[in-house]
Amino acid sequence: MEVKRTILAVAFTALTLSMAQAQEDSQTLEKQGGSSADTLDLPAATTGMCQLPMVADMELLTHTNGTVSVPVKFGDQPGQMLVDTGAVMSVITDTLAIRQRLMGFTLGRGRFELMGGVKMTTLAQVPRFSLGNMDAGGAMLLVAPYTAIGRDISGILGVDIMAHYDVELDFAAAKFRLFARGHCPQHVVYWTRDPIAAVPFTRDADNHMRIEITLDGKPMLAAVDTGAERSTMTMDDFEEIFGYQAKRDLKTIEQVSVNGTERTTIYRFPFQAMTFEGIQVQNPNIDILDGDRFDPGEPKLILGIETLRQLHMFIANGEQRLYLTSAEAR
Repeated sequence: MEVKRTILAVAFTALTLSMAQAQEDSQTLEKQGGSSADTLDLPAATTGMCQLPMVADMELLTHTNGTVSVPVKFGDQPGQMLVDTGAVMSVITDTLAIRQRLMGFTLGRGRFELMGGVKMTTLAQVPRFSLGNMDAGGAMLLVAPYTAIGRDISGILGVDIMAHYDVELDFAAAKFRLFARGHCPQHVVYWTRDPIAAVPFTRDADNHMRIEITLDGKPMLAAVDTGAERSTMTMDDFEEIFGYQAKRDLKTIEQVSVNGTERTTIYRFPFQAMTFEGIQVQNPNIDILDGDRFDPGEPKLILGIETLRQLHMFIANGEQRLYLTSAEAR
């Protein structure tokens, strides 16, 4: 069976000027959306007088491949943007950019690509862009072929916008919330008194989020990527971490194409548990792909939505800490 998969946007070359412009535009969202902020009172027993200033509360739409999107508007045109913590910059599809007759700018330096080698070489100026109840005067978005993103998706909501907020992903309740970053540190889990994991994260030069996890007792660096359908690692990294003998227990699953281009074989191993500072995901499905290991120092594992949706996530960008509970914790 051939499966078409939409995975993270990856920057091969830093695009300093365009990234700075995108960050300026996303800051406009924060300024104009902050005036309508709500607050959530946190449990007094754990936080005292702390409050979370919420600036947006949106419905999460789950697609057939498991990825999630949120409602947006490009001018008066409603749409859905894929929530992608692995995307360096936010994206609009080429069909929508053409239909709205948006002004385009060819990237003069560097380039961006989707996994699978799909190149993005143009920026589009969106005069009016709304995310949930937040309106912006405009935004500069990368342009990608709609065939690489999905028929029901208008674009990708990337880190260039989300990093200006703290982000909550409540998969069980189908909710996506944005909070102002100025709040009491280490007091953000308002939805439960159940055990939580507070996992420090770092960001690489392209703003990808990286955390330390344990997989069947083996510690490793992982990238958090809600835009990836599944969690993945390479065959070489699997062998390096778990040993050559473990390959005897691999099962061939399927042939896939990545963003409609490259084809590869997927293998599975009977992993028992993935642990995040005490919170566990049991029997995680991880795609093991034919191919060379990632570069030294790079994450050995990409955590995709199939794994992450078993958790309730709060990305505290101001603290550089990822708070996790089970998805069902209330």
